[in-house]
Amino acid sequence: MLKKIVTVLVFVNTIGLLGIFGGGFYAYKYVNSGNFEKLIKSKIMGDIQSALPSAIEDKLPSITGKSIPLPIK
Repeated sequence: MLKKIVTVLVFVNTIGLLGIFGGGFYAYKYVNSGNFEKLIKSKIMGDIQSALPSAIEDKLPSITGKSIPLPIK
């Protein structure tokens, strides 16, 4: 009876371990793929484009002063 229990536990443990390795390999391949990079870049650019107008709304001056001549050597 004990031998059957140990055999079942070893089988379940082996299936779990293969699942962990398989999931880790799949996650590694997905994170290093070009599609993942494009997805992250588009999400970041969307967040920046939605936040940027409100971030600089009151920061830009409406009037500027005279230009300063630069000494050219």
